[in-house]
Amino acid sequence: MYEALWMNGPKECLEFFDYTFDEHFGCAMPMYLPRKLFLEYMLARCTKDNPTFFDDVKFNTSVESVTYNEEEGKFVVQTLNRMTGLGTECTLFDKCIWAAGLNGKPKIPKSIYEILSSGGFKGRVIHSSEVGPIFDQCARGKKILMIGDSFSAEDLALQAIKLGAETVDICSRSGEGIACETGSWPEDRVDIHECYLPTEVTKDGSGIVLSNGEEEITLEDIETVIFCTGYLPNIDMLDESLRPRFEGRYIFTDYVIPKDWKMSKNPLTREFGPIAIGKITSSIGIVRGDVYRGLLISNPNMMFSFDMSENPILAVDIAMWLLLAHIMGDIPIPSQQQMKQYNLKILLDLLDTPFWRYYEENYMNRWYDIDDDHWSYDVSDKRMIDMLKDYFAKDMKIVARDCCDAKHPLQIGTYENLNERGEAFVEFNMVDSFHRYDLDEESPDASWKTFRDFDPSNKIYSVMTGTKAVPLKCRWLDIDGECKEDIIRYHYPLLLLYSLDNIITMSLLQTYSDYFVVSQKNGLSQFQTMTAYLGGSAFQTVLDNPVTAYRQLVQQYAKDAAGKAVDPKVAVAEANAVFKAAPVAASLSGLIPRIIGVGFKRVPKFGILLGLSFFLGEDGTISPTAAFGASVLSAPFINPIRMIEKQQRAYFKTTGAEKPIMEILRESAKQNFLPLFRGSVPLMGHSCASALLGLAGQPKLQKYIKEELSHYGIGTFTSGLLASAAVTPIYVAVTNPLSRLEVIMQTSKIDGKSIGVIEACKEVVNDSKQFGLRGVFRGQGLGIAKGILSLTAFHQGRIWLTDGFRNHNISNGSYTPPVGSA
Repeated sequence: MYEALWMNGPKECLEFFDYTFDEHFGCAMPMYLPRKLFLEYMLARCTKDNPTFFDDVKFNTSVESVTYNEEEGKFVVQTLNRMTGLGTECTLFDKCIWAAGLNGKPKIPKSIYEILSSGGFKGRVIHSSEVGPIFDQCARGKKILMIGDSFSAEDLALQAIKLGAETVDICSRSGEGIACETGSWPEDRVDIHECYLPTEVTKDGSGIVLSNGEEEITLEDIETVIFCTGYLPNIDMLDESLRPRFEGRYIFTDYVIPKDWKMSKNPLTREFGPIAIGKITSSIGIVRGDVYRGLLISNPNMMFSFDMSENPILAVDIAMWLLLAHIMGDIPIPSQQQMKQYNLKILLDLLDTPFWRYYEENYMNRWYDIDDDHWSYDVSDKRMIDMLKDYFAKDMKIVARDCCDAKHPLQIGTYENLNERGEAFVEFNMVDSFHRYDLDEESPDASWKTFRDFDPSNKIYSVMTGTKAVPLKCRWLDIDGECKEDIIRYHYPLLLLYSLDNIITMSLLQTYSDYFVVSQKNGLSQFQTMTAYLGGSAFQTVLDNPVTAYRQLVQQYAKDAAGKAVDPKVAVAEANAVFKAAPVAASLSGLIPRIIGVGFKRVPKFGILLGLSFFLGEDGTISPTAAFGASVLSAPFINPIRMIEKQQRAYFKTTGAEKPIMEILRESAKQNFLPLFRGSVPLMGHSCASALLGLAGQPKLQKYIKEELSHYGIGTFTSGLLASAAVTPIYVAVTNPLSRLEVIMQTSKIDGKSIGVIEACKEVVNDSKQFGLRGVFRGQGLGIAKGILSLTAFHQGRIWLTDGFRNHNISNGSYTPPVGSA
C-alpha cells in the first residue's frame, strides 16, 4: 500500500521525544520524507531499547470478535491464526484498546462505482490503497481520473506525473480538499474539476462524463480510475454495544447546545451575522459524541486510539499516554455526565473557530453562498491567515491539555496557552499549507516545482534538537529512490566538506529558536551546554595554573643559553629556583592570557566541538568525528594564544618578569603575525588527543566507575577524580611529546629564526639520545599531576553548571525528565 509514495506533512510534527530524527538518520533531513524512511524510523524507535519488542506481537492473527461480559466485567476476545486457520482462540481481558487506525478499509461510493460498472467502463478501477507495485502500469503513458481531492489524490497525482502519466484529472465533490489548495502542478498535466462528479460512461467505454448539476465535461480515453475517497475504520469485530459512532447525523444527538451560546466575534461575523448551530454529521477534531478522551462513555474499559489531530503521530503518542494514565489510575475516570460536559465544552470551543465550525451544516451552507472572489478565498489576506492559524492553534491546545494531564515528557503548553514548542508546531502546519498556496502557475519554475521543493531551512526545525530541515538534493520530480542518500546532498562521511561558515553558524550564530531551545534528550539548550563547558574551563584554568607554569618552565630549561640540551635533573633544579625566588609571580605567570584564552581558545574549540556534536545529533556527547573536526578547525584560533603564553614564560625564565602582550603582538606584526601560528601542527594533535581522552573518554569512564562503585557511596567528585587518574597517564603519554614540540617551536624568539616541525622533532630525538626517555618525557610526572587536577576541575565545574541549568529547566517547565530517570 502506498509504495514509493511520500509524506504530505512536515516530519517535524511527527518526531518522537525519546528517539529523534538526528539519532536515527544521523544528519539533517528534508521536511518531507518518503514513507519508507518514516516507517523505518518508527520501527527503529520501537526496538531501540528493546530489540525483542516485536516478539510479543501476534502477527498473522485477526480479531474475529470482541464482546463484553457484564457479569464478569471482562472482555471476551476471539482471535484466529491466519497461518494455521485452526479454530479461534478465546481470551479474557479487563481492558480493551481499539487501535486499528481510522484507515481500516477502503471507502468507495457505491453510486459512482455502479455508474462505472453498469456503464461498461473498459479501463482499470482501483482504490488508492491498491496502487502499490501496479501503479507504474496504471500511470505510465496513461490518462488517469482520480475521484476525491484529499491527500491520497495529491500524492498519487504527483507520483503519476513522475512516472510519466499523460494527464491526471481530479474531480472534487466539495472543491475544498488539499488538492484544490495547490496553486499549480508540474508540467501542467493536472486538472482539478471542482464540484464535479462522474455521471455516466461514454458509449465506447473509454470516456467518462463529469457534471456539476449545470454543466458537463467529457474526459476521453481514460484508462485508469482511482478512488481517492478515503477509508472507514474497521470496527466490524466489535460488538454493537462497543462501537462508537464515527459519522452520521446522530453523532452528537445527546448534546444540547446552550440557547444563549454565541460565536465570538471573528473576521466573518459582520457578513455572516448570528447563525444557529445546525446538524453536525461528523466528528470535529478529536471530539466524538460517545467517546471521552479515548474512553467509550458507556463503558470506559473500552478504549480507542484515534488520529484525528492535524498532527496525527504526535496526537496518537500522547493519547496512548493518556489511556495508560487512566488504566493505572493516575487520572480518575469521571462520571458519564462529567464526560459529556467535558466534550461539550471542547465542542463549543471548536465551533467558536470559523474553520472548525465549517463542519457544522448551517455555517457551511452560509460559507458556500459567498462569492468566489471573497477575501476568505484569498490566502494572502491577513484575516484568512489569522483564521487558519487559529484553526491549527485550537487543535494543538487540545493536544497540549492531554499532554499535561498524561504527564507526557514533551510539554507543548496548556489548553489556555501554548509554549514555544506548541507555537512551533502551529507554525510548521502554517508553512506546510503555504507551500501549496504559494505555488504559482505563472512562475518560471512552475513546470517542475511541487510543495516539497520549497527550502524549509529558515522556518522548519526539530523542537527536540533544534536541527533545521534541509532542502532536497534536487528537484523532487528528479529524485529516483527512497533512501537517505537519494534525497539529501550531504551526510555523515561528507560532514567535514561543509564550510567552516556553516559549522560556526550551527554552533555559535544560530537563531534564538535553535540555540536556546532546551533539548528533550539531555535537558539543556546548546547555549547552556556551551556555557557549562566554558565555566568548567575557567575553573580549571585558575586551579591548575601553578602546575602548568612550573611544568612549562621545566620544559623550557631543557636548553641552556647556548642552545644545548640540559640534563632533566638540572632543568628541574633551575625551575625550582625560579619558583623559590618568586613563588606568587611564578605561579600566576601566564594566567591572564590563559583566562583570556578561555574565551579566545575555548569558544572556537568548544563552539566547533559542540556544534559538530549537535549537528551529528549527539546533544553534547563528544564523538571521534566531532573531536577530529574541532581539533583541525579550531587550531587557527587557539594557537596565537598559546604562542603568547609560551613567549611570556620564556621571557620570565630569563628576566623574572612577564613580557607585555602588546610587545609580543608588535613584534609579530612586523612579520604579518605569522609567528603567532608557530606550533599549529603539534597543537592539532594535542587538541585531538585532549578532546578524545579528556572530553570524551573521562566522562564515560567516570560514569562507569560511579555505577560500579555506587554501593561504596562513591560520589560524582570522587568518581571524577578516579576517572581522571586513570585517563591522565595515557593522555600525558600521548600529549607530552607533542607539548614538547610546541614549547620548542613557540619559545624561540619572535624576531629570530623560527623552528619548524622537523627541526623540533630532531631536537627531541637528540634529547632522547643524550638523556634517554627522560629527554622525551620531560615534565611527565608533572604532566600527570596537572592532568588529574585539570580534568577533575574541568569536569566538576562543568557538572555543577550542567546540573544547575538542568534543574532550572525542570523548575520552569522547559524540560521533563524521562519517567524513571534520577
